Amino acid sequence: NFNVNYVSAKFEITAAPLTVEITANGGSYGDVTAATAIAKDAQGEKVETQIVLTYTGQSNDGESYNDTVAPQKAGSYVVTATLTDGNYMLTGNSTATFTVSKARLAVEITTSAAYNGELQQATVKVTGGDESLYTLTNNGGTDVGNYPVSLTLQDTHNYVWYYNDAEFGGGTLTVNFNITIADNSVTVSGVNGWTYGEQAVIPSATATFGNATVMYSTAADGVYVTDVPVNAGTYFVKAVVAETANYRGAESKPQSFEIAKAQNGFVTHYERNDWTYGEAASKETLPTMNFGIPTVGYFTDEARTQPYTGDFNQYTPAGTYYVTVTVKGTNNYTEIVDETHSFTVDRATNEFVGSYERDGWTYGDAASAETLPTAKFGSVTVTYYTNAECTEPYLGTFGMSTAAGTYYAKVTVAETNNYTDLEATYSFTV
Repeated sequence: NFNVNYVSAKFEITAAPLTVEITANGGSYGDVTAATAIAKDAQGEKVETQIVLTYTGQSNDGESYNDTVAPQKAGSYVVTATLTDGNYMLTGNSTATFTVSKARLAVEITTSAAYNGELQQATVKVTGGDESLYTLTNNGGTDVGNYPVSLTLQDTHNYVWYYNDAEFGGGTLTVNFNITIADNSVTVSGVNGWTYGEQAVIPSATATFGNATVMYSTAADGVYVTDVPVNAGTYFVKAVVAETANYRGAESKPQSFEIAKAQNGFVTHYERNDWTYGEAASKETLPTMNFGIPTVGYFTDEARTQPYTGDFNQYTPAGTYYVTVTVKGTNNYTEIVDETHSFTVDRATNEFVGSYERDGWTYGDAASAETLPTAKFGSVTVTYYTNAECTEPYLGTFGMSTAAGTYYAKVTVAETNNYTDLEATYSFTV
């Protein structure tokens, strides 16, 4: 009944639009997390479908990358999402930046140390990798100064230094290790006094650094010198170390000590032998003593109240002389006096030298000349007598008219304290 005309038409089912949300993740070299993605429909509901993520880009070493496996080398990449199900199509942005940063090698360095007289190096601690990843130059030094510490990366593309809360670009991190001037101290021990004249007691001084010098003064806050004191008194001692480029100067607290006054004494004693008037004086031997110079005083009385100030020689008056030896005291030693010695100048025995001589003569002739003797000491006196007993003096002169007879010449020397008297009688006849 009808003629049927068929008309063809196209029936199309279009792909459902989806959006993709990419979580890039990423990370650092050696610790990379792959990106993730989810698909959502127009109503924002999650749609379960397969999403392929492809990574493209270039690592820091210049190598190109295009793979669905997340790259591990440090570099900058783009991750692109694609769908495998043709029933869906992606709308909107389907890419994200994927970054693999350089792995941090964290560095801790001791940057300073005080001088200690020995070789010192910085203490270096590196975390985030082993020693194969870098080279270390850490020579250090002994003296005060700056010494560079260098750390050089073997792989600068994938690693970076991290120091003092900051990343350092470049392959070498250089930090100065500073050896600073050291504090110093000095002590003195064995501070003891001594007695004047004894060997000095030298204290010992010890310093943390350097050679300590022992110094002395007469006052705690006085001027100090290195000369060891000699004289008796109270002194102060301290030790001093001069400052250098490596350590500071130091000095100890003053300590006092005393050099005591010495008790003086004789070592040997005064000596002098007796002699006889007219002889050469004997030599005296002065005493020796521990300290000082002796002064010798001579006296003519034992009480030592009458000083004798003359010389001692062959004509020193006969008698006993008393000796006082004195050494005056000083601040360093006591006074000493010795009054135990004496010597005697003995009285000399006198004697004639030669004899009286006179020839007789005849009345009326001229008188003969006489020859008088001399004496060892004193003056000779002649007295004439007319009798042998020398009781009847002849007071006249001798000449041509002298009465005939025998005459007696009495020759005498008067005694003194220094020598004995002399007397001799001679005769001649007119």
